[in-house]
Amino acid sequence: MSKPTFAVLCLLMVCGPVVGQGWTRSQKQDEIQTFYQTEKTGANVFDVRIKVDNRRPKAVKVVLAVEQETSRYIMPGGTYPILGTRGRCEMVVPSNATRICDPITVNARRITGVKIIDWKNVDDCPHTPLVATLNFFPITFRDATNECQIFPPLSLTLTEGGWPRNEAEWNSGVTAKAGDEILVRIYIDNSAANNSPAEQAVAKNVTVTTSVSREIGTEHTVAASFKGDNTNTVAKAVPVRTGANERLEVIQNSGELFDAKGQLIRNNFSLGNNLYRIGDLYPGFETDLFLFFKIKVSTNRK
Repeated sequence: MSKPTFAVLCLLMVCGPVVGQGWTRSQKQDEIQTFYQTEKTGANVFDVRIKVDNRRPKAVKVVLAVEQETSRYIMPGGTYPILGTRGRCEMVVPSNATRICDPITVNARRITGVKIIDWKNVDDCPHTPLVATLNFFPITFRDATNECQIFPPLSLTLTEGGWPRNEAEWNSGVTAKAGDEILVRIYIDNSAANNSPAEQAVAKNVTVTTSVSREIGTEHTVAASFKGDNTNTVAKAVPVRTGANERLEVIQNSGELFDAKGQLIRNNFSLGNNLYRIGDLYPGFETDLFLFFKIKVSTNRK
């Protein structure tokens, strides 16, 4: 059984949740549904994002193209569009999961839809755990996950910046100054196989512990760890650099909890330098969770 992972992360990037909003439904074939979004970036130039929702019982590899109008021809009785396909996207979409291609730049008069060029069943994620295991799969730093990848367990960004683009940036942390706000993101995934018995696949009583150093100085740390009664412990610490007379403060009641589709579950609660109880976490894409809270950089006033 595949272990689906989350699809997109402009979801809950600085720009906020987007999955499920602004998508146009396009071709459906054999329980594989496509959607698209367009952004015009120039004269007859579009950036196109393609989303695929796979409701088949197995993972599939799909090959997709953008359908577009390139020009028009005149015939008696009217003007008719000349249609074609451009661009190409290939990706693996687990069963009962959603994936999003990287943006495709297309020269066209108009974007008309998405075409499924080909698809086939593929093997599921290798080595999927049979018991409750948190954040098991390899990490990706892309805005959208493909195949058997997940997001980092803890990431930081300035509220006016972007998330880390690679492991070096992730481990390097954030440089900030007095007045800046830092957004903290925690990602939790139960990587157990969806078809494992619930008594062994459900992560029991999952809790999240967060720590923000309070010392005055140039070097600070933001840390998070999470575990269940029957799971491994996932832990990560990220450095923050500031001026010599500055410190970090958790912004009170800045906590937010989102589901895998970017829907807000809860907000305005205390998160940061405390323990937060998730409860039981079932396996599967639809149960993945994102926690957020904010930190501000303050000057130590004498």
